[in-house]
Amino acid sequence: MAGGIYPALLMALLALPAIALAAWLARDRRPVPARMALHLAIAAIAMLLAALGLYLAAGEESWIRAIAITLLLLIQVLALSLFLSLRRLRKQIKPTP
Repeated sequence: MAGGIYPALLMALLALPAIALAAWLARDRRPVPARMALHLAIAAIAMLLAALGLYLAAGEESWIRAIAITLLLLIQVLALSLFLSLRRLRKQIKPTP
C-alpha cells in the first residue's frame, strides 16, 4: 500500500484549507457565511473520504478512477446546492434602500 499513500496524503492536505475556511466562516452568525461554512465542511469531509479511498485503492486504476469521478460529481452537486441555497436566501433577504 506504499504506492497509494502519496496521492492520499496530497488529497488530505488539500482538504485542510477547506476545513480552515469553514471554521473561519462558521464564526460569523449571519446566514450566508453559515451556509457557505456548511458546504465547505461537507466538501472537506468528501475530500478526506476520497483520500481514505485512494489509500485503500492501493494504486488500482479502476478504483482510483471511480473515486475521482465520485468526488468530482459530489463537489459539483455541492457547488450547485450552494448556488441554489444562496439564491434562495437572496430572495428572502430584501436589501434596504
